[in-house]
Amino acid sequence: MKSGRWEEKSALEKSKKEVDSLLTDGLNTENHELLNLKEKDTGKKIGCVWLHIFPGMEKKGFIYDFVIDEAFRGKSYGKESLKALE
Repeated sequence: MKSGRWEEKSALEKSKKEVDSLLTDGLNTENHELLNLKEKDTGKKIGCVWLHIFPGMEKKGFIYDFVIDEAFRGKSYGKESLKALE
């Protein structure tokens, strides 16, 4: 909705359909990883990432979603998470 692609009244329904078409087997969809990001020292959840790994292509993927929870932003967790993911 923020990007201007969808109108507010239909955005939620369209986004649900889009996610369902990508995650055909929910959390068990092959080649998709939905991961919680955790703080190294405490194990406290700091965010999440949704990654699609292209089969047969070494180190090739697409990040559908990447979120650092607001309380943890500005502390280099995003950079460190991407390094670890790579």
